Amino acid sequence: MIIFESFNRFNDATVNEVAKSFVDGMRSTGITITDAVPIVRRVNGQGNIPKDLQEAGTACFQQKKVPPALFVVILPEHGNDLYTIVKHWGDIKRGVATQCLKSKKCVRAKIQFWANVALKINGKLGGTNVVTDTALSDPHNPAVFMGADVMHPAPGATGRPSFAAVSSSVDSNGARYIATDRVQASRQELITDLEDMVKEMLTKYMSYREKAENVKLPAPKRLFFYRDGVSEGQFQQVLDNELPLIKAACRALKIDPKITLIIVGKRHHIRLFPQDKDADRSGNCPAGTVVDRDIGHPTEFDFYLQSHGGLLGTSRPAHYSVLYDENNLSADAIQSLSYALCHVYARATRSVSIPAPVYYADIVCARAKIHYDPFGQHLSETATETSETLEAFKEGYQPMHEGQKLRMYFC
Repeated sequence: MIIFESFNRFNDATVNEVAKSFVDGMRSTGITITDAVPIVRRVNGQGNIPKDLQEAGTACFQQKKVPPALFVVILPEHGNDLYTIVKHWGDIKRGVATQCLKSKKCVRAKIQFWANVALKINGKLGGTNVVTDTALSDPHNPAVFMGADVMHPAPGATGRPSFAAVSSSVDSNGARYIATDRVQASRQELITDLEDMVKEMLTKYMSYREKAENVKLPAPKRLFFYRDGVSEGQFQQVLDNELPLIKAACRALKIDPKITLIIVGKRHHIRLFPQDKDADRSGNCPAGTVVDRDIGHPTEFDFYLQSHGGLLGTSRPAHYSVLYDENNLSADAIQSLSYALCHVYARATRSVSIPAPVYYADIVCARAKIHYDPFGQHLSETATETSETLEAFKEGYQPMHEGQKLRMYFC
């Protein structure tokens, strides 16, 4: 346990209380903690943080004779820069799981807080929180579920690149996911390196099923590709450019899964309102509500699915457009599958608004900056088109550590 918060706000008694609550919370959810007293080290946030983290890991190894599996890091209230440094060190440099917590959140936290933290830690350490029903995953026709997204720089950020990410299931249950991301030209929505990214995901999928699940024929027979962030005006571009790249990746690996390509959109103004007797506690339509007629496209295959329960305000359903379907699934089958994938998001105990593979791709895009040296110039606010070109960003991009590539480090 690494403490960045000051002693005045996080004294030894508070550390002991948080450590005990953490261990109790993990054990209450079924996670085995071999040592109830974690090694605690205070670190100066103004010092050489990577060196301090390395020394903490070395001290743990010398004391326990095994390398640490998890670094729990307590950050001060405004610790965004520290968070980036810790994640860069853990995910890129050392390949060890890290869980950052804000100091105010974990002091006298309730058991539900630690249960939520346990969901994330279990995913990061290789555990499984939830699986899809075999009736939907169909073990006789193994399927790989992928999600893709592109994140663009903020308005006015001239010269900053866009980041593309692809996430993919690796197990037969569609519950364990991995991801890869790339740097590409600024504000380009189509994914340039999609063929290599899909090939990487399929290779790891087949390797995992062969080694971890002892499957003799690990190749998927079905590939479901959920694409986020594409406007209706770009649908044809996706069919003309990205679909051939997905097929090319499969051909390169000498496999021939049947492909279903689905666009998931949230940027629309459609809202669904129930009759009074059908409303949930927040006044919204209950989770799982599907509308596939009247308000949909007159000729194309699309539907609206409100997969999450409302908490506050009016819920926004996701809009699904099926652009390509070699699996010849019925509308009910695709809707049920999409709804099921909204339940395997590892961070939540409820269904979420979009399928988990798309959600993970969004997260990987958002945290792409951890691939860059936190002390370098790439993350500087003054980096512009004149000082940083796309090639410079690509050269500065550091790949994920091998120890993290098969883990849900983004969980």
